[in-house]
Amino acid sequence: MLSSFLALSALAGLARAALSEHWWNISYANANPDAMFERRVIGVNGTWPPPLITVTQGDQLIIHVTNGLGDVGTGIHSHGIFFNGSSYFDGAVFVTQCPIQPGATLDYEIPTDLQSGTYWIHGHYLGQYVDGLRTPLVINPPSEPFTYDDEYTIVMGDWYHEQHSDLLDTYLNMFNPTGAEPIPTGAIAYMAHGNPLVYMESNDAISAGTGVSAGNKTGAVVNFEPGKTYRLRLINQAAFAMFYFSIAGHTMSVIEVDGTEVTPYPIEHIWVTAAQRYSILVQARNDTSQNWPIMMNMDGEMFDTIPDGLILNITSHIVYDSSLSLPEPIYYDSYPTWNDTVFTPLEVQANVPADQSIDMNIWFDAYDNGINYGSFNNLTYDMPPVPSIFTQLSMGSNAVNPAIYGAQTNAFVLNYLDNVELNLYNWHVDNHPFHLHGHKFQVIYLSNDVLSNDTTVNPPLYEEQANPMRRDTVMVPAGGLVKVRFRADNPGTWIFHCHIEWHLEAGLAAIFIEAPLQAQQKLKVPQAMLDQCAAQNIPYTGNVVGLNSTTDFAGEPVGPFPQWYLFGWTSKAKGALAGCILSAIAGCVAVVWYAMNPFHDDEREELAQAEYEAKLKKSSKIGMMKKLFPGKKNAAP
Repeated sequence: MLSSFLALSALAGLARAALSEHWWNISYANANPDAMFERRVIGVNGTWPPPLITVTQGDQLIIHVTNGLGDVGTGIHSHGIFFNGSSYFDGAVFVTQCPIQPGATLDYEIPTDLQSGTYWIHGHYLGQYVDGLRTPLVINPPSEPFTYDDEYTIVMGDWYHEQHSDLLDTYLNMFNPTGAEPIPTGAIAYMAHGNPLVYMESNDAISAGTGVSAGNKTGAVVNFEPGKTYRLRLINQAAFAMFYFSIAGHTMSVIEVDGTEVTPYPIEHIWVTAAQRYSILVQARNDTSQNWPIMMNMDGEMFDTIPDGLILNITSHIVYDSSLSLPEPIYYDSYPTWNDTVFTPLEVQANVPADQSIDMNIWFDAYDNGINYGSFNNLTYDMPPVPSIFTQLSMGSNAVNPAIYGAQTNAFVLNYLDNVELNLYNWHVDNHPFHLHGHKFQVIYLSNDVLSNDTTVNPPLYEEQANPMRRDTVMVPAGGLVKVRFRADNPGTWIFHCHIEWHLEAGLAAIFIEAPLQAQQKLKVPQAMLDQCAAQNIPYTGNVVGLNSTTDFAGEPVGPFPQWYLFGWTSKAKGALAGCILSAIAGCVAVVWYAMNPFHDDEREELAQAEYEAKLKKSSKIGMMKKLFPGKKNAAP
């Protein structure tokens, strides 16, 4: 009955469809949102943050994107949008398109007919969203199933004072053999109000730090009136950090998860990993005797070390009376574990057995070039010379052969309408938020420790529900296992990757070649997209290197390889050897590093040593144990 109501509501909304058209010149600007350091950022039309977008389900959304950066390509991804029948507009560069070259324009047509909720738009090339190319997108349903009086959108994220390119050079470097990720300078949060969304301060004010909560500075506030109900949309636009969100003195209920409306679920706190979104209903108090803090605290366990001066906790406030003082923030020493399988979608989709099951083992290792990379099943992703969608659409019946997409793309071919299960085994020491383009998946199982049967550390969780939670980004805990399922009903090429930007660029990604023969019949790439490729001498037909061949891949990216890969030993021996080599290399590199790069600052020396020791300690505790006992995964359900 509810599904029928939702379908009728969607049809009614389509009849009122409107054109929402935007012109974006992606360009550099200067910003200082934490009021600590002005830096160059990537904005839109010469300002930062980029414009907010609000539409109604069924509206025709078009963004005309011009590359005004002058020196590099670009592209935008509408995170969480299905792009059913138009996956070439997904925006993942070298997966579904060539980069937009400097001075050129590409018109993105973003379909809204199949979904509503809270989403966001961000750069998906060269880590450009780390430098600021990111903004909320809200799609209103034609008929709102929840009742509330007003709404705010809370935009949270980590912030770096250094340029992404400089940070990446330091991260993917042989002098960082343990893979210590760049730690943010801090965190920021700012607000939008109403529907359609409007920033509570001007762009110039936000870029100067006005209306922004950062460090010990409270700038972002929401104004409440007694007795009213408010919707808060939470969006984590971070490159790395996971946030623990809570509000003192108020009752909260989750009503939306990554664009999926759910039965209201009461909470006291919630984890929001990079790229995730939640909507919560907050009941205002009946008294105005004080104001109340909103806490958004970065999870320090994600970082290998906490530098002096890094403030993990940022605070905003609910303001009932502006004449009253703002309360002190609340600090936490630890955070409860979170289980997002407890939510129940309003629209029922049955839990159907899998037709295809894929084990995806998550690793980080030192590779043969001395750099620490991420991988699925010990294969690290490298962008192909030919965008994978063009290989899928141009190779005829050979498109079902995963080899033609390249040895380093981690390509999996999916049959049309198969129910696909991904078993995500996290053998790494960090939590990982994984995002699947073009789909929402059902979260059907979660384990916090795949090696343990001890219910005190691995308690029973909701699993195999009749109507499992659906979302597009799921956190896989360190040492844990998450199983997700989705229907291969969206022909095209879709990337699946960790949404910690550093891990994506370290190769923790795979591509799904979904229903290639059906994609060839259904998808018609706009000529303008092909012209973008031709203007940059990028092939848009053929295999991974642009040849009409299933055997000739000369010139494709090959490697790097895990250091143990060169040896034909057992898995247990390889794991032990990898650990020994990693430790030896780390020690040698440390000696060379100190000899070649003497520190002139004692604090820098202590920080570098702390990062090295922390990463090595974490790796020895979890990563090495799991490499030595890979068969333990079979004990999980």
